[in-house]
Amino acid sequence: MWGKNRGNIFLPIIFACTAYIGKFLFAKQLGPIIEIASGKIQGVIAYSREGREYFQFLSIPYARPPLGDLRFQSPQPPQNWTGVLLGDKVSPRCVGVEFLTSGRLVGQEDCLYLNVFVPKGKESLTLKAELLPVMVFIHGGGFLTGSASGYGEQYFMDEDIVLVSMNYRLGILGFLNAEDETARGNMGLKDQSMALRWVRDNIESFGGDPTKITIFGESAGGASVHFHMLSPMSKGLFDKAISMSGNALNPFWQTNRSYSEQVDMLGNRFACPTEPRKAFVNCLQRVDAAELSSIHAAVQSPVHPLRDAFSPSIESIVDSDAFLTTQPYRLLELGNFNKVPWLSGANQAEGLIFVARVIYNESLRDSLSVTQIWNKYMPVMLFYDESKQNASEEIRRHYLGLGEDFEVVENSASLAKLFSDRLFFQSMQNTALLHAQHAPLYLYHYTHQGALNVFNILKDTSPYFKLPMEFHVLISLLKNWVLKTLFGIPPLSLGPCHGDEMLMLFTVNSILDVSQSHVEDFEMSKTMIKTWTSFAKDEHSFKFRNLAWPAIKPNQPLKYMKLDSYGEILVDPLTEDVKIWEKFDIL
Repeated sequence: MWGKNRGNIFLPIIFACTAYIGKFLFAKQLGPIIEIASGKIQGVIAYSREGREYFQFLSIPYARPPLGDLRFQSPQPPQNWTGVLLGDKVSPRCVGVEFLTSGRLVGQEDCLYLNVFVPKGKESLTLKAELLPVMVFIHGGGFLTGSASGYGEQYFMDEDIVLVSMNYRLGILGFLNAEDETARGNMGLKDQSMALRWVRDNIESFGGDPTKITIFGESAGGASVHFHMLSPMSKGLFDKAISMSGNALNPFWQTNRSYSEQVDMLGNRFACPTEPRKAFVNCLQRVDAAELSSIHAAVQSPVHPLRDAFSPSIESIVDSDAFLTTQPYRLLELGNFNKVPWLSGANQAEGLIFVARVIYNESLRDSLSVTQIWNKYMPVMLFYDESKQNASEEIRRHYLGLGEDFEVVENSASLAKLFSDRLFFQSMQNTALLHAQHAPLYLYHYTHQGALNVFNILKDTSPYFKLPMEFHVLISLLKNWVLKTLFGIPPLSLGPCHGDEMLMLFTVNSILDVSQSHVEDFEMSKTMIKTWTSFAKDEHSFKFRNLAWPAIKPNQPLKYMKLDSYGEILVDPLTEDVKIWEKFDIL
């Protein structure tokens, strides 16, 4: 987005302000009217990155608003509407907390809507052979934040696919588990599953092929994709899957956590009886959604207690309304999952996102080198038993090799590797070995260092300013411009952080776009879009930079496609890095 003239400080300011304000001011030209089971909807015309016309159908309800007695319950089918629904406005996001930036509580409960994007001229296809492959995107955000509207579709609309994105319930509203039928858990994942069912039943009306549906997501969205592969509820709703930087075995989700502790905590916080559970849930259903979700304020700290996390869980009732009743690792061991082709991978320096969170937490940044503080917080940040004090010290020696004092910023690369290995690569490696025994698998290792970098944005973010994400991004870009242009200090370049690949696939938060003015990023973005959509069309023939992508074979070395300016097959690039965690007895 900088363009070649990096000396023009006004370019990012003008573009950011125009993009942000333009979302609300400029009218859109009307498109076709599509009729589906629930009623008629009219789209609007938009333009792809390369100027191709396509249609947006925004804010289509795929479930009833989860209000009142429907709070904490499984999603219900949407009600029909009369007349023509105008799909020209972005739907409200689900209630969540912007824990990576401002800490603001945003969104509303009436949020279960999806969006459909169709290339012009393809919406009226009727012959089966002409229908387009469908790609359904699930956003990330730790199951605590995010929305479909945060990911602009323009890049994908240069290709012949139908794209769908959705909102789903987050945090306590999406993942409270009361251990019985009153609040069974996994409501957010069940929202996603209902959206997938909507796509299967309605997408042909938009020119999409209901037999060629690829689900894909990043971070918690990538984990969601994997959870759908493990859930009988979503069986038959998709035929391919892509998980970016997330899977069901990531230690964040801790599906074995104590749900009763969460119930007790909520009972104390909101003066609700915890027994019987029906009275507990009825009490929480009367609490204002914003007040209820305020419990997530603590997650802005990278060392928040596990009991405050609400995410996928194991349900206690086994029936057709259950999403997940068995631990993911066991399902993978048994091969008891939806055996669809799966493309999965992660970024080279995923852990930088956690380093950034430490950097903008001044007290933690200044004290983490103290052995007592390190031993206290590492089990929380890396999700292992706090009794393993020896492991904490061994981890420090292995990755940092330092004594009592070290400076966090100076050791960002080493800390990033620590977090990457434990929180991303270990689970990805274990998942790959299990999945490959039963179904097709393709792996990647993303190493492209783009001009726009999530780490440099987040480390400059102050949690004290309650501003929209766009303004935090703008402040970071301006700071980096000043440092480089006036003082000759370039931004830190430590490898692609968690979320960096998303800047190649989507226009994120209105102002982060990849234009032709930045040649390397533009070319990488085009290549990734082509690769992802080619996988959706035919996993047997898709390539990266004309390099055939090998499927992982059972009991063979893991081969990763290196995603950079050239492309390369890497053989077992992560095995030795993750083996060390077995030595630490941390699985």
